[in-house]
Amino acid sequence: MIKHTMNYTLIFQIINIIVLPFWLTMIIAPHSNLTHKLNRGYWQFIPLAVIYTVLILPAFGDILPAVSNPQLDSIIALLSNDFGITLVWLHILVWDLFVGRFLWLDTIKHNKSILKLRIALFFTLMSGPLGLLLYMAMSGIQKESKKL
Repeated sequence: MIKHTMNYTLIFQIINIIVLPFWLTMIIAPHSNLTHKLNRGYWQFIPLAVIYTVLILPAFGDILPAVSNPQLDSIIALLSNDFGITLVWLHILVWDLFVGRFLWLDTIKHNKSILKLRIALFFTLMSGPLGLLLYMAMSGIQKESKKL
């Protein structure tokens, strides 16, 4: 059984704070030097990945059966506590930030609309796949992929 000895409320607050500068700079000032410094490399994912690793490794033996053969009941059991919610939220934050960074890089590289980027980033932050879908619809990525 997964032991709950950490302060997951504090961890939850910290991980939400960690991602804010990256999102805010991409949304508010996508062309600024600060935005480029913060979002150019992959370093912004390291603190989040380290926290995720520290959380998941001690519980990996308990988590592996649930995720290797996902059944609704086992996933509900995994997520129905502070540990599970914090872990999955961190997972979501990392992937949403990764997608948001991709949208920002694509917009800068191809000189696309900053307004459309801001809309897509907002929705990616709030609901990852919806923001990605909006970006694809607004920027014509689906047309570019047909050329491949």
